[in-house]
Amino acid sequence: MPPTHLAPWSKQLSGRYLSFIEREDIALELVKGTSIRAIAHKLGRSPSTISREVRRNAATRGGSLDYRASAAQWHADRAARRPRLGKLAEHETLRKYVEERLAGKVTDLHGVAFEGPTVAWKKRRAVHRRSRRWSMAWSLAPLNGFDDHHAHDALGDVRATIHIARLIRNDAPEIWNQAITNFNRHKLLTDLKSGTIYRLVDRFGSRGVSTQFGVYCGTNSKNEKRIGLVNLVGKGVDQLLDGDEAFIEKAISASPLLIRSIDIGAMPLLFPATEIPNDLIQIAGRFRGQADLWERVGRKLASRYDDTELPTEVEDRIYETFYTRPDQLKLGQFHKVPWAERPAILRQIEDDRLRELGNRLLAIYAPDCIDAETKSSFWRKIAKRWGGEEFYGQDAKNAGNTYTSVAKDLRELEPSGKFPVDTALLQEFQKFFSNRRP
Repeated sequence: MPPTHLAPWSKQLSGRYLSFIEREDIALELVKGTSIRAIAHKLGRSPSTISREVRRNAATRGGSLDYRASAAQWHADRAARRPRLGKLAEHETLRKYVEERLAGKVTDLHGVAFEGPTVAWKKRRAVHRRSRRWSMAWSLAPLNGFDDHHAHDALGDVRATIHIARLIRNDAPEIWNQAITNFNRHKLLTDLKSGTIYRLVDRFGSRGVSTQFGVYCGTNSKNEKRIGLVNLVGKGVDQLLDGDEAFIEKAISASPLLIRSIDIGAMPLLFPATEIPNDLIQIAGRFRGQADLWERVGRKLASRYDDTELPTEVEDRIYETFYTRPDQLKLGQFHKVPWAERPAILRQIEDDRLRELGNRLLAIYAPDCIDAETKSSFWRKIAKRWGGEEFYGQDAKNAGNTYTSVAKDLRELEPSGKFPVDTALLQEFQKFFSNRRP
């Protein structure tokens, strides 16, 4: 038994939690450059467990997130100490803030308090969510001149969003116009690569709005919609061009971030900068046309989350971003011209999601207009989706219609005398199903 002054602060943890030996293995594998997913496989843990461990318990004394087993164990032991004082009991300001909102106290833009909606008690354990006094969602729309809104009402949320969007368009046209312009990713990326200095406007919780001047410095090599924007007033910006791989890694990951990874066309907003100091213009000029730096930053942006599996199926990516205005115009042409002319229009569309969906239409309605490889690729995907257990494994329950499930449904619909069945329609279903089987 160790001396009392060397004993751990908390009791021995069960196998559910990471041990010190496992943390040593994690530290060694990270030094070797092993990915999070590979480490998880070696230790028999979930990748999210390893990723969370590296993020939460890393050593921060040197200003970077270096993972060391001893420091990680110290962080874990400290977090496991009991009894632990609750946040509301420990922080008086936070407690008062929560109490005010539990009481339904809301103020307008000028700080004047007013009463919330009337709650009708119906002798239940809890009233409807839209009527709970502590729900703050109801106050945003009324404070902006829209009274017909309740929290958790889907249609009400849509109407309130449209109302607030109109307010932004009328009261802050420069913000509205820039947000619409940023949806044209092709134009925005062209301007960024030309060396245009942009003003990045962001907001983090209660810290308010922050603004910084930035210039393009690379595109994520695995996700072309994410770019790196270097902070022109950040510490170490003069050393970035000559920095090695380790310096670029630190610029992307160490706080405060010298290189910010942002999603083109999404929040935060990018505005072309005006009234730029001369020294920042000179610094930005050094990053123009630096293809080597752009490529290195792009690789680092991709490798930072190399254990994250991005969706590949178009059904999983359909809502990830808006398509550009040129693609929207070509999409309109695609639906107007004869089938024989549509493949040529598809080749001009930049968005791979639209190309995939267009090729699917051609494979079904005009298979003679596409090449054999595109046609066979489409039917292979159909067979995979319908294959169920064979192709989806443990996720077969989420696969939707499969050969097995449809065959079972058709057998249940066969005439049995228990209920009337449209025999002609059933035969049509069976014919369609048989044509889909490989």
